[in-house]
Amino acid sequence: MSKMPKTGSTSNPRRLPRTQADVEKAYKRGMNDGLQGALTIMLYVMRDKLSADDSQLEVFADAFNYTVDSINRGYISTKDLQTVIKDEYGTTIVVK
Repeated sequence: MSKMPKTGSTSNPRRLPRTQADVEKAYKRGMNDGLQGALTIMLYVMRDKLSADDSQLEVFADAFNYTVDSINRGYISTKDLQTVIKDEYGTTIVVK
């Protein structure tokens, strides 16, 4: 006798089995997509609203990628960055 739920329902035939590696890959892809979007928005704002030139955008993009790499390697955290911005510059970041 099979172990079916007492409600009589069957399992979803479209359900695909996923491994932890699949979940981690999807998480990493989502993070990369989010960071790419955030960098794009920041570069656009810097260029369009702050009149940054190409060299400034390149320096910013390089620094952004370096900081993201440092976070990914565990050297710093976003909490660390928020603390530095608040303590050293007196600014609190709020996303609306």
